[in-house]
Amino acid sequence: MANDSDSKLNSLINTIKEALQNLVTLEIITAVGQVDFNAPNGPDLDTEKDPKVILTKINLIQGDVKTVYDPEFITGNYRELKDFHKTREEMGHQMIKDNLDALMKLFNLAKDLRSKTDAEA
Repeated sequence: MANDSDSKLNSLINTIKEALQNLVTLEIITAVGQVDFNAPNGPDLDTEKDPKVILTKINLIQGDVKTVYDPEFITGNYRELKDFHKTREEMGHQMIKDNLDALMKLFNLAKDLRSKTDAEA
């Protein structure tokens, strides 16, 4: 029974470590276009029908920020959506911070549980 608990605890710790390692790049996309209802992972943007997109990529380790705008968001019909995208960027930063905090709490809890389990063995 203890081995099963240890195995599950180690698996949880490894899953948390992996999640932390994968939190390197935050992508924020604002898009206007057709929806592909038959996409493999459920409804998604139909990239074959020329969507208009703002894409921001933020490297959380290096702090590098790249934003690409379709001209429609600068001079065309979708100018108002630039502010929407900016708000989403701000929300994304807070979401990442909250997720990192939660993952670190889980990781520390799992480490504490493993230490207690090791001490009892």
